[in-house]
Amino acid sequence: MLRLSARIGWAHALCLWISISICVRPIIAQELSSNLAVYQQLATQCLGSFADEGDSLIVAPPANMPYLTGALFTLWQKEGRVVFDRTLVKVNAALPALSWRIERALVSYVREPRKMVTRTVNLDLRFTMASASGQILEHDVCRQQYDDVVPRDQLAALETVAYPETHAEAPPASWPRRYLEPAVLGMATALAAFLFFNLRSSRADS
Repeated sequence: MLRLSARIGWAHALCLWISISICVRPIIAQELSSNLAVYQQLATQCLGSFADEGDSLIVAPPANMPYLTGALFTLWQKEGRVVFDRTLVKVNAALPALSWRIERALVSYVREPRKMVTRTVNLDLRFTMASASGQILEHDVCRQQYDDVVPRDQLAALETVAYPETHAEAPPASWPRRYLEPAVLGMATALAAFLFFNLRSSRADS
């Protein structure tokens, strides 16, 4: 009877270990921002400060990454600024002008323990701010970087199919994850099945 109880205890412990190994995932408290949304956040940090409330502004945005322009327009309009896109409308009035181009837009992933990945998003914008008279007030490069830790199985959901700059190569799984863990789980499952049927046989014999 003691031997039967020991077998039951081992079987329960093994099944519990298998359940934990397969089902438990790190808990992410906050909702993850997509890579596109992070780019928008970085762009507004770079150029949003040019939005002085109540002023008008002419902008000359680049053709690529148009969602950055959309985020900036939304911010400036919320702050009461009248903004004209020089690439869309002709403006004859003498107004301050802001132009920019994208020097670098890069997402990268680095493997971390517990099936997590460090995400890094870099955005470098070269911008020029000119007065209404055409005088260059500022010409510089704004470099912004964003880092966080995300679940490895969420990487595809963070990327946007239409924009290649939101994609990055996923880091390879560690050697134990790729080879050892499946083997151990397979052996443990087989052992659990053996103990289960052995236990039933022992009960029947009793």
